[in-house]
Amino acid sequence: MMRNYITAFKYNLYIFLAPIKWRAVEIVTNVCRHLPRSRNKAVLGVGNNGRSIIVFDYKLPTPDQDAGSVRMEALLDILKQWGHVVFVPLTSKTSVHYEEALESQGVEIVYLSQVKRHLRDRKFAIAILSRAIVADVTLKMIRRVSPSTRIIFDTVDLHFLRTEREFGITKKASTGTLAVFLKKQETRLAGKCDQVWCVTEADKAALAEATEAEIAIVPTIHKLEERHLKFENRTGLLFIGGFAHSPNVDAVHYFLREIFPLVQQSIPGVRIHIIGSAMPPDILAYHSDSVNVLGYVADVDVYFERARVFVAPLRYGAGMKGKIGQALSFGLPVVSTTIGIEGMNMTNGDECLIADDPVHFAECVTRAYLDAGLWQKLSDAGYQHVQENYTPEIVCRHVHLLLDNLVSTPVKVQ
Repeated sequence: MMRNYITAFKYNLYIFLAPIKWRAVEIVTNVCRHLPRSRNKAVLGVGNNGRSIIVFDYKLPTPDQDAGSVRMEALLDILKQWGHVVFVPLTSKTSVHYEEALESQGVEIVYLSQVKRHLRDRKFAIAILSRAIVADVTLKMIRRVSPSTRIIFDTVDLHFLRTEREFGITKKASTGTLAVFLKKQETRLAGKCDQVWCVTEADKAALAEATEAEIAIVPTIHKLEERHLKFENRTGLLFIGGFAHSPNVDAVHYFLREIFPLVQQSIPGVRIHIIGSAMPPDILAYHSDSVNVLGYVADVDVYFERARVFVAPLRYGAGMKGKIGQALSFGLPVVSTTIGIEGMNMTNGDECLIADDPVHFAECVTRAYLDAGLWQKLSDAGYQHVQENYTPEIVCRHVHLLLDNLVSTPVKVQ
């Protein structure tokens, strides 16, 4: 409960201090020489078509640590095919490795100490604000400094919907209070931007109930991977997720306490590999002969290639779950809850198996694990589903059309 109170306090404090922060940045720019400077000098300017996009997020993408960064990295690659891309992280705390990775994509990095100057001196056709807290801090400043720039609010996932669902499970008053705050915040921001991006129809429907904003769907993005090992050469279960994200913590507790013991009765000796950054002590404590708790792993491909079944026992959340798209892109069959596969338009028994109670979930895991014919059917259908809906080529055409249409419309009057 205390964690949710602290989260709510941080949201309010961050938003309250935003105008002060921007003024302070202007004052200290010339004296804080230790702050990171604009990167990638060779690509300063605009793209070949004369268009530029500026993207704001709370940090540089860390695609080896969280699914949101995987989507952002792929999205930036799509955006730079439309115009020159400038990326602005709200925090300068990062590893040089992530800066270099972004620069290698041809993306220019600008830090807060210089962002107002860049907005004044360069013509940005579009600004994309990733996540509500980022949009709340930057929206007014962009409107004031660069009034001709169209602004997109990329929700990533609908935070209030995720928190409402968490409250439905935990019944914690602090979580309910946070959900109310987030709903007011996200709907207010949606109404002030020129376009809103949601990743699923469920997120779009929930937001559309509270605002008349223009809402488009931009899903997670997954390139197809090579499928090497067949059913008989694979072993074990797999779960992956960033553990700074509370739905993943809850999912692992739920699986290991209520589902995995049932699976072990049907598949003696089965192991599950659990991977993810920011793993808390209560998750690390599960490590045993049958539960391989790995924590952060830099290269997870080998685990997707060798596991036999991916489990996604999520009890709450919102948006599209990148971990599921990633598993499908490797041809790894998925057993998930309804919440887990939300927005992916998959059918139980075709592209995946779906179960919402422990007994049924354990039965589905057992079937997928032991039935070679079913395993192959799920592997092929899931792989094809990604190919038809979520590859960079598919999403690129959709995003470019959204951007083309947006720049031809007037900026929203505030």
